[in-house]
Amino acid sequence: MLGVFSMLKEIDREKKVLDDNQAWRAAKLSGEVTTYLDSNRDTMQKIAGRSRERQEAYQSVKGFSDNAEIIRFETSKAEKELAEAGVDQKAAIRSQKIYRPQMPSEIGIMEVPGRVLGATRSGTTSTR
Repeated sequence: MLGVFSMLKEIDREKKVLDDNQAWRAAKLSGEVTTYLDSNRDTMQKIAGRSRERQEAYQSVKGFSDNAEIIRFETSKAEKELAEAGVDQKAAIRSQKIYRPQMPSEIGIMEVPGRVLGATRSGTTSTR
C-alpha cells in the first residue's frame, strides 16, 4: 500500500513540474500528458481505497478470531475448574432454566402496518 501512496506523490510531483514549465504548457502534447497523469492518479486512488477497505476487513476478522480464541480458552479453563471441584456439569446445565421470550405467533399477536391484530378468546381476529 505504501507503493501506491508513493506513486500518487510521484504523479503529483510530475504534474507540478509540467505546470511550472512555461514551454511545456504551450506544447500540444501537454494536455494529453496531463489527462494521462490524472487518469493514472484516479486509478491509484481507487486502488488505495480498496486496499484500505481490505485491510480494515482483515483487522475486523482478526479481532473476531482473537476474541473467539479467548472465549475458547476461558471456557476450557472454567470447565476444568468445575471438573476439579467435582461439579456434575451436565446436571448443572439440566437444572438451569433457559429464558426465551415469547414469539408473536405464540401469543396470537400479528403486526400489520398501522395496526396490531390480536387473537380473541373465540379464536377470531380483532383489531386493537
